[in-house]
Amino acid sequence: MKDSADSIAFSIASMRELETFSASDSRFASIGASVKILASFVFILCVVSFGVYDLRVLLFFVFPAMLWIAVRPPAKIFFNRLLIVLPFVLFTGISNLIFDNSAVALPFGFEVRGGAVSFFTLLCKAVLCVGAALFLVLTTPINAIAGGLRRFKLPCVLVLQTVLTLRYLEVMLDEAGRMHCAYSLRAPNLKGIKFTDWHKIAARLFLRSLDRAENIYSAMLCRGFCARKTMEFYKSKESFAEIAALVCFAFFCFFLRFSDWIF
Repeated sequence: MKDSADSIAFSIASMRELETFSASDSRFASIGASVKILASFVFILCVVSFGVYDLRVLLFFVFPAMLWIAVRPPAKIFFNRLLIVLPFVLFTGISNLIFDNSAVALPFGFEVRGGAVSFFTLLCKAVLCVGAALFLVLTTPINAIAGGLRRFKLPCVLVLQTVLTLRYLEVMLDEAGRMHCAYSLRAPNLKGIKFTDWHKIAARLFLRSLDRAENIYSAMLCRGFCARKTMEFYKSKESFAEIAALVCFAFFCFFLRFSDWIF
């Protein structure tokens, strides 16, 4: 039981630390959210477009290294989130190691198995893509991300549902922690939750979440809530310098992607 309670408490603390860090006054917090979203999209698009044997993807590690030096994110949270995708990447990469026996020529005349190269490039792509998304979350509050998505004319309902879901996750985790604590006090000799009790706890958590959601929505309507007006409030305008920097960044990314003389 202690392990479950610790994992819930750790998840809540991690979410709060992410939100606190993203709202801090840093040099990247003042940049328009739409600019950062588009830059992340261009970066991820260039990374995933590399072939399975294309080692030029290593050049894109320059950008995360520069951002790491400038932003100084909390290393524990960053790498814990990064480790979540590794099991999926390793599962796919191991199959490449087993079935791909082709020979791939590397620079300076070296030859290795294609499975090893494809596994390495797949791992690099996963780290770069997840790292780009993490840097976006670490440098941009969720409300600013919502405003940036609205700048791209995404449906207001979709953006609002995303924001409310992310906001409500912490509330649900807190509620699950209280239910877990109550269960442990009523069954102090048990190690963990009995398998036959899981469906009861899940049903009770769902009913409590539904009641809380109805109460919150009623309170929002009483205060004159309007989804469209709320999302319009978080919209931000980009400066000319930010747009110019975005264009230069995109040009450099496409230059690295389509330059054949590097390797």
